[in-house]
Amino acid sequence: MTLNVCYLRRSPERNERALVRLRKWWRMPQQQDAFFEQSLRAGCAVTTLAAPWLRRLPRRWLHRFDALVVNAKALGDWWGDPAYVRAMVDRFPGPRALFLGSAHPAHMPAEGVADAFDLLLKREPYGDLARYPLRAENRDKIRPTLAGCPFGGPEAGPGCSEPEAGKQHDVFFAGRVNEANDVREQAWSRIVASGLDAHGGLHPRPRAEAEVPEALRGPRIKGAGYREAICRARINLALDGYGPVTARHLELWQAKAFMVSAPSLRDIWLHEMPVEGRDYVAFDDYDGLVDLLRAYRDQPEERRRIALAGGAFYARLYDPVRHGRMIAGWLQDPGTAGPASAAHPATTAGSDAAGPEA
Repeated sequence: MTLNVCYLRRSPERNERALVRLRKWWRMPQQQDAFFEQSLRAGCAVTTLAAPWLRRLPRRWLHRFDALVVNAKALGDWWGDPAYVRAMVDRFPGPRALFLGSAHPAHMPAEGVADAFDLLLKREPYGDLARYPLRAENRDKIRPTLAGCPFGGPEAGPGCSEPEAGKQHDVFFAGRVNEANDVREQAWSRIVASGLDAHGGLHPRPRAEAEVPEALRGPRIKGAGYREAICRARINLALDGYGPVTARHLELWQAKAFMVSAPSLRDIWLHEMPVEGRDYVAFDDYDGLVDLLRAYRDQPEERRRIALAGGAFYARLYDPVRHGRMIAGWLQDPGTAGPASAAHPATTAGSDAAGPEA
C-alpha cells in the first residue's frame, strides 16, 4: 500500500526566479534537495505544503497522512527551537521525519528538536554516529540520503572514460575556496608546484573575504565547457567544500571520469557505499598526493577501469526509485530500520586501493 506523506517544503530562496535562470544558464537544473525529493515522491504519495499550513489543517485532515516529513529549511526554526518544533508537529499522529539537507555532515539539530522526530534523514552523515553530540536514541534515528547532482541521473555509454587520445591535461579541478577548510588550497598549491599539466584553479566565493593567491587562481568554467574539461583530464580531483561530499563527487561518478578524492570521503555514510580502489581513489595526505597522481597518470587502463566502475556505482547510488523504497520503509517502521551499515562506513577493494606502481 502506498504511503501518504505530508511534506513541508523548504522556504523559497531569495531571488528564486533569478537562481532558476542561472541554473539553466549553467546547465545545472537540479538544486540540492532534488534527489531526496525525487526519491520521496517515487516511494510515497506526497502532498507538499508550506510549513505554516500544518497548523491550519484540521485534525481530521492530519489523519489522512501516514507520515510527516519536514525539510529543515522550511519556514521557521527547525534546527534550534524545540518549543516551536513541538508546537508544529505534536498534533501529527503518525511517524515524523526531519530532512537535513545541510552540506556539512556535522550539522545536526538541537537535542530537543531531535526528540520531536522519529527519523533524521541526513544528507551524507558521518559513518561513525558517535561523532554526533546526541543521545544514543537520537543518533539511532539517523538515516542517510543524498544531495542532488547538477548533471542529473546516470547515463548509458562510456562517458568521460574514453578515448585516452582525447585527454589533454593530467589533472583538472575548478572550484571556489570557502571558509570551512583549506583543503582546496593545500591540494592545489602542491599540484601547481609539481610540474604536472594542471588545468583549472581556484576562485573566491562572491562577497567572501577569502582571497586566492594569484598562482592558484583559475578561470570560472561553466556549463558545457565544465563537463568538457572533466572529459579532457586524465585525473579529476574531488576536494572538500563545505562538506566532504560535494556536487563534484557526484558529477565525476555521473560522467564516468576517473576521480581522486580527498580522504574525508572515507568518513561518510551513503545509502549505497562506494568501494575505494574500485569506484574511486583517495589520497592519504598532501605529501603523497602528487606521487599518487603521477602514478595514475601513467596507468590509462587502470584509470578507465575505475572510471567505469564509478559510473556503475553511481547508477546504483542515484536511483530515486530504489532510494524511495528505502525512505518509505523507514517511515513505515522507524524503530526497526536501524542504521546498521553506519558502523562500517568505508570499504576497500583489496590492494587496488593502494594505487598502481609508479
